[in-house]
Amino acid sequence: MWETNFKPIRRDIFERFINARRWKIENTLQGGTQLILRSKLPAILLLLLLGSGLLFAGTTGKISGVITDKESGKPLPGVAVSIVGTTWGALTDADGRYFILNIPVGEYAIRAELIGYAPVEVQNLSVSNDLTTYTDIQMTSKVIDIGQVQTVIAERPLVIMDQTASLRVVDKEEIQ
Repeated sequence: MWETNFKPIRRDIFERFINARRWKIENTLQGGTQLILRSKLPAILLLLLLGSGLLFAGTTGKISGVITDKESGKPLPGVAVSIVGTTWGALTDADGRYFILNIPVGEYAIRAELIGYAPVEVQNLSVSNDLTTYTDIQMTSKVIDIGQVQTVIAERPLVIMDQTASLRVVDKEEIQ
């Protein structure tokens, strides 16, 4: 009895499996959507990923140059170069070279400042996509007018905040 009940169930399951496979093969041969989606889905995803990267390409530029002394022609290290109206800027290296990266496309003014030299501002500096805008600047020295000489008298504090042990400070007047 066990064999008679088992054979019709197996035959029924087998026929359903064969019919499902036959339907799937017939649909894919007739241009069904399953074959198209399986073969083109990775290609579509790859195109979307590559295309989204292209949207953000080429949106910034760079400003670079050399700052020298106008009289001697020597490079000036430590000059503060900044874009007017922003917080972007750079300092020149030992050879007087500077560069400012990731500047959005547009027109800017840059300002160069160093103690002992007159500040220089360059207007209408155009920054383009993925390009470097070169601007060399020559600075002239100027005399710093501080007016009167100020005299400051230094005093020893009564409590030394970083002292960890007892200490007695003796001046030369106390010794005599």
